[in-house]
Amino acid sequence: MRRFLTNFSVMVAATLLSLGLAEIATRIFLPVQLFEVKNDVVQVSKNPILMYELNPEHPDHNRQGFRDSVEYATAKPANKTRVGIIGDSTTFGYATRVEKSFPKQLQGMLDQSQPGAYEVLNFGMPGFSIIQELELLKVKVLDYAPDVVVLAICLNDWEIYTSGELHPLIERNDLGGMLIDFLDPQNSTLKRALFNSHLYRRVLLMTKQYGSGTQGPDHVWKDGNPIPGYYQRQGDWYGKHFREFQEILEQHGIRSIVALLPMDGATGADLYQRRFAELRQYCDALACQLVDVRQSIAEAKAAGELGPERLFQGDEVHFTKQGNRAVAGALLDAIAAPAGSAGESPRIAARRRATNSTGARRPAPS
Repeated sequence: MRRFLTNFSVMVAATLLSLGLAEIATRIFLPVQLFEVKNDVVQVSKNPILMYELNPEHPDHNRQGFRDSVEYATAKPANKTRVGIIGDSTTFGYATRVEKSFPKQLQGMLDQSQPGAYEVLNFGMPGFSIIQELELLKVKVLDYAPDVVVLAICLNDWEIYTSGELHPLIERNDLGGMLIDFLDPQNSTLKRALFNSHLYRRVLLMTKQYGSGTQGPDHVWKDGNPIPGYYQRQGDWYGKHFREFQEILEQHGIRSIVALLPMDGATGADLYQRRFAELRQYCDALACQLVDVRQSIAEAKAAGELGPERLFQGDEVHFTKQGNRAVAGALLDAIAAPAGSAGESPRIAARRRATNSTGARRPAPS
């Protein structure tokens, strides 16, 4: 028996040593990086779920990591309604000046309506998915004690897809699913630890545990055509994280506004209808107010509140200055909506009546 235990111990030690050497060799010669920073906009985050955060040294960012020139106190100022907006690059204000992003234009509209009554914080992060937005809510947004949280959803948020500029390896089919599994907060401690091993990642790729996946009815769209080969998560992964997001807001007594942001073109219009219907089902069962931004923009155009300028940039996803103004107007209407108005859940309506929240009125078009 003693000889058996000795031999077994030697075998285990040799195996662990071999695995350790293999891990070192893989990290040196065949690393599998799930994330790299390729610009000065973001920096690697210590939070493994967030992966990255805004670089506070960038001239367009404040020291707290917001895309803003204003520094905000963590404690909410007295007699102010604080609005936090969570979203991806459309909220961040991709390829537009800070003051032309829709959160900043919303701040201007609120100041025009009720000077000094509101404070809008832009938590938008390029490339973020609902998984990262949920984590951001937990670890950062709640610290600022917002009265209202707006979740600004882009139509491609259901896809396992992020910017190639921020995630150069995500566009390789075999890494898309691996990254989303790595981010999944429901993972066990063991699985999360394994994902930190480059050897483990390399074995998964070599044994084809990850691939292009099964193409569902929805794809990543570009120029009106689907881009094949992107990994697509099975099941209601989006709904799971969306529901947890809303439940946290309700637990903290925070008013929730969900805004579905449109895309340009016929493809965007069709996808918008399906996504809006899905969100309607979620919001009917949860304490969140759903904003039909596309309908609001159409009504603003009909009323002459928007000029003839284009609303979208050339990629058909991100907004121009005029498009950001239109989104800000839709959110202003939502914030000003009285308790019990269309699109507001009964629980939110009751809570708003109890707290007697102050509304805002949409300013006249300039």
